[in-house]
Amino acid sequence: MPLAIDALTLPEKAGETLVNRLREATDWAQAAIASAQDYQEEQANRRRQAAPVYKKDDWVWLNLRNVRTQRPSKKLDWLHARYRVLDVLSPFTVRLDVPTGIHPVFHIELVRPAATDPFPSQIIDDTQPLPPLIDGEEEYEVERILAVRRRKIGREYRDEALVKWTGWVEPTWQRLDLVQNCAALDAFEEQHGPVSDVIHHQIDAGNHEQG
Repeated sequence: MPLAIDALTLPEKAGETLVNRLREATDWAQAAIASAQDYQEEQANRRRQAAPVYKKDDWVWLNLRNVRTQRPSKKLDWLHARYRVLDVLSPFTVRLDVPTGIHPVFHIELVRPAATDPFPSQIIDDTQPLPPLIDGEEEYEVERILAVRRRKIGREYRDEALVKWTGWVEPTWQRLDLVQNCAALDAFEEQHGPVSDVIHHQIDAGNHEQG
């Protein structure tokens, strides 16, 4: 009889053990989820608390990882792109005085405050100065024309020049007619020949490769 009683109670004990294990596993999973949520919330709070508050005319370093550049490496872009805050659009976005051709609105995660009194080792000379005012408007000086191209926009074509602006880090593509009367374009043509010929050679080379 004792054996029979034990035999009857074994399934009940096994079931009770299984239920207890399931409860323990559920409790553990819930605790793990809660812990992960607490960690994520803590990290989010840290990021929010660490985010500096910007105001107009502040200077910031801009991370240009999302901006196409002609430079082969972007590792030092934080150190080589200091810009002025033109406007604070929201707690999370600012408008900067970036060169023409680059969308000027950036999330605050892409900028860092630029020290107004940096240590000597932090002083970077390769940053753009404020443009001079001519007739009450900002005037940007063309330092050099780096390249020219013909670009298709919709059904039309537009000739453009890759312009290196005086004091600016990143060159930008501009309409060729906007830089027609400048010494930099003359210097480019002295080195490479007439712009129209350069563009036609590019087109011919492209057609030859396709053929």
